[in-house]
Amino acid sequence: MRKIGIFGICLFTLLTVGIAQADTVIERKIHDTRPCKGLEIGVADLSRERRVRVRSAAVTLTDDQFEVSVDGALACQSPTAALVQTHVGADVTLAITGSFADCASASARVTLRNLESPGLIRDLLQRAKPDLEARLSEHATEEVSARCYEFVQTR
Repeated sequence: MRKIGIFGICLFTLLTVGIAQADTVIERKIHDTRPCKGLEIGVADLSRERRVRVRSAAVTLTDDQFEVSVDGALACQSPTAALVQTHVGADVTLAITGSFADCASASARVTLRNLESPGLIRDLLQRAKPDLEARLSEHATEEVSARCYEFVQTR
């Protein structure tokens, strides 16, 4: 196993997991990536982070390959100026793979469980789950690739 240093381990743990309510450095870093940006369900804009929680995270480095897994929770809400005010929350599993040798090959997969939302949006939320997972996965993949390039350029 190649030693990349504590900075590399922390960087990849932090970047993947974006501050409405976030208590740890990792949660604040995740909150700062704005994981809810661009999320919508029907006419409901959910682009503002309400809560980010990380229950556990693990990083594996082998040569230039990295794997990150994060288990936590994410809640998104409507901005104050939105016509429809609502929020959604879910338990989240994030799985990331990539290579420092080829940052463009990084990928992230988000899985949502225990979706929660008030009122009428609850039914829409269940139907929108695959799309929400895809959007969150795409956002996470973009963040991982960007942080990978930043890390490699500082070496």
